[in-house]
Amino acid sequence: MDCIVGSVAFILRVNELYKDSRLFKTLPLRSLLCSSMLALSLLHSQALTALEAAPAVTRSVCSDEAALLEDVQNRAESLEAAIANINAALAGDGNQKFAIAEVISALDSNPSEADDEIDNWPDQLTCGDLRDEYAVARESIAASSAKFEVLREDFWNKLPPSARGGLRDLFKSFQRLQARLTAIGSTENASLSREQLEVILLPQLSSLVTLRSAYTTLLPTLDDSVSATEVNTWLNRWRESMALIGTLSSPSEAALKTLTPAQQDQVYDAYRGMQRDASRIAITFNRIRGYLWQNHHDQFLATMPDFGDRAELLIDEALALGNGFRWLYLDALAGSLASDQGDSAVLWRLLQGAEYLLGLGSLVLLAFIARYTRSFGENLQARFAESSRGKRSRVQLVRLFGGIPHWLPWLTAWYGLDFLQSRFVSYELVLVLPLLPFAKLLVLYRLLRLCGVWFLQRMIELAGAYLSEEQEAEIQAAAQRSAAIVMLPWLLKGLYDLGIGPSLTLKILTFVTIITLLVAFGVLLKPWAKEFIKALQYFLPERLDPVCDKIFDGRRFLIIAPLSAPILVVMTVLSFLHKIFVQFDWYRRLMARSFLLRSANQDDSAPRESDAAAYEDYQRWFNGTEALELPFIRGSVAEQMEQMIRAWYQDRSDENTLLLYGDRGTGKTSILQRISGQLSEENLDLTIIDVPAKTTCASQVAALLEPTLGVSLQDGPAELIRSDDDRRATVVMLDNAQNLFLRSVGGLEGWETLLTLTRARLRNIYWVISIDSQSWAYLANVFGRHYQFNTLLQCRPWNQNDIRSLILSRNQLSGFKITYDQVLLSTRGPEAGSLRNAEQLYFSLLWDACRGCPGLALELWLSSLVVRPSGVIVGLPEETNGASLERLEVDRFFVYAALIMHENMSTTELVESTAIPESRVRSALRTGFEVGFIRRSADRRYRIESLWYHPITRLLARKNLLHE
Repeated sequence: MDCIVGSVAFILRVNELYKDSRLFKTLPLRSLLCSSMLALSLLHSQALTALEAAPAVTRSVCSDEAALLEDVQNRAESLEAAIANINAALAGDGNQKFAIAEVISALDSNPSEADDEIDNWPDQLTCGDLRDEYAVARESIAASSAKFEVLREDFWNKLPPSARGGLRDLFKSFQRLQARLTAIGSTENASLSREQLEVILLPQLSSLVTLRSAYTTLLPTLDDSVSATEVNTWLNRWRESMALIGTLSSPSEAALKTLTPAQQDQVYDAYRGMQRDASRIAITFNRIRGYLWQNHHDQFLATMPDFGDRAELLIDEALALGNGFRWLYLDALAGSLASDQGDSAVLWRLLQGAEYLLGLGSLVLLAFIARYTRSFGENLQARFAESSRGKRSRVQLVRLFGGIPHWLPWLTAWYGLDFLQSRFVSYELVLVLPLLPFAKLLVLYRLLRLCGVWFLQRMIELAGAYLSEEQEAEIQAAAQRSAAIVMLPWLLKGLYDLGIGPSLTLKILTFVTIITLLVAFGVLLKPWAKEFIKALQYFLPERLDPVCDKIFDGRRFLIIAPLSAPILVVMTVLSFLHKIFVQFDWYRRLMARSFLLRSANQDDSAPRESDAAAYEDYQRWFNGTEALELPFIRGSVAEQMEQMIRAWYQDRSDENTLLLYGDRGTGKTSILQRISGQLSEENLDLTIIDVPAKTTCASQVAALLEPTLGVSLQDGPAELIRSDDDRRATVVMLDNAQNLFLRSVGGLEGWETLLTLTRARLRNIYWVISIDSQSWAYLANVFGRHYQFNTLLQCRPWNQNDIRSLILSRNQLSGFKITYDQVLLSTRGPEAGSLRNAEQLYFSLLWDACRGCPGLALELWLSSLVVRPSGVIVGLPEETNGASLERLEVDRFFVYAALIMHENMSTTELVESTAIPESRVRSALRTGFEVGFIRRSADRRYRIESLWYHPITRLLARKNLLHE
């Protein structure tokens, strides 16, 4: 402001000095000075206005900061009060009526919200008079917050949940008692005031205050390092709380002598509220006792080293059980609606009655739901069984689920009672709680009956016996008797669990219940001791049979049988799982190999010589050398091939080429013959051509196909294309197409000639090419898998059921009766000597040995037989092992790989395809003859024996000498 006034004076002085000069009289300079004077005058007026308004702005800011300072100081005072209340509570100061409430509220508060609010406060105030007070308040809050967090961490957060919940329950009970005393003392017709009533009740009220204060004082001791002395202090307070309930049963006669009947009614009413508060204190201490028993068991037992001390504890726990159920009555009698909300007694009774009716109704509803679940489960199981027809993998699952509807109602009731118990405790329907142990006892009785019946039935089934109607009735009666034995200790266990929770008595009752279960199990098994021993021997080695008979003899059975019953239960479950998994091929393979390991050391001294004439007559049904009408196991490949050919024939598809590939012996030739028979009634020409070995030149391929196609193929497919329009629908099937190539220079000419024919645009010729899978793997790598044929079908390994059907159907045509060797019949248990079990075991072994190859399965079947004129004796199938070939020279493996790839070869072709000297090739062939995995046919061509095909293939595949 002084600067502005000085500037104006300076401008006026300049105006007086130079107003007569010529320069001043010029227009620009004069205008500039005038404008400057006008601007300064405006600044002067704005400055004056600002100076006038400044005091008002300052007053507003200081007022807001004064309010903020008051909030900060209130926060500091509340924190200091909370810390004081916590310290008072920990010190046992129970005279402050709302100290516990404020302690709980402060400790349960969310510190993050308060921290966010403090962070929004400014670091300092602008008003000078408030700065010091604000800084002091901020420092006080910081110090109090640090102390409070230490108290929260060291006291509240380290407490177990049951201890924190007990503190809340004590405060609520204290509030209810205070409200009840206030309501009694403020009644219109009351002759005693609140103060007079408290004077009469002072000794009892002081006892309640003392125990409540003792609880808060002892809370910091509930940490991981609690000592036996501290545990003993808690136990003494727990005993005092239990004793206090008895002393509050009724007011003393001396206190009632000087009172009128109306005043006596007030005192009795007050006593009922105090009884409820005392019961709540006792239950709170009882929860801490249970916590110490569970989590600090060693320190708990250290407080009572002698038997007499533990006997005294058992007596105290029995008294606590009675007081616990007495509290249920007091809690229901006192209620919270009438005392807390001031409702009339009649209305409160009606509401409480409605709650208990709802609780009882929920029990009835649970019984209805549990009963309905049985019919629901039966309907669901029937639908599942209906949908599982024809699906062998679900057969045992249907059997498993068949018994669930009988168990479902009782399991539903058991878990439903657990849910209702939590709801009854939450809604304080305390008078209904004692009904739950009795309801659970009924459910447990029915569950134990079902378990007993199920176990006896499974045990007798494992023993190989069959039950009559009289025996079924005896099983039901025995299950009822054994289940009834367990009821009394289990009832006591349930009552103690509900009344006092974890305790020494409950542990003893748990042990007694287990002993009673074992005794009941022994009583259940005693009438069927022989069946039990046989069932147990089913899972044990045969050499242990005398030991089992001796151990379970006489009275020892009642003791040892229940102890060994869990083993039998586990074995029974495993047996049932065996029946389920036996439907799956992987399990059958595992079972077969396990049996081979077990039977490896058995001495098979039975004669293995077959009758020559009978064997020759029998094998003709399996080697297919004669023109016999043999059964055909129709698979998905045959159906797909027939559908594709019919789709082409009916002009529903333009695809006219199909490649069928698979391992040797998987039934490719049988499929072609069967399809030929199925399509013989159609108006088409169908020819099966067996490609001779080795047809590797173009001229040879042309000479092979010209008789069937009726045209010359010397110049390629041109003549075939020209004659296509006049040709009838023709299906050409080439079997053993692996003979059309040789892995050598120029050896692919025959295969390439075939591809030129199959790629020609023909409408009336359908090509079906059958080839070995190893040959196709090589050609697919050379020409590309999908560049040769658009449609590929693979003959996959057969499953065990198809292999069994193939062999048994042919055996049935032969008329020979099948019997199984003693090795296959020597199983134990109910399946011992069973032909069905022996048959299942044998075909599992056969299927594992042949790897699902039907041709190899037929050869293994013949190799495992002893043929007599009266029938055949089936022994273990002979499986070859190629481990001894690992030590052969490397070049020999190339020779064997060529034989696998081309299926049959001569010595010259082997030399040409492997580029190995002839002497080495002949040496490799001689080794194969000596070991027995190579044979030479009448046309002097070499092949791998069928029984050695899979071991040799696995060996060469590990050495990366094959393409598949």
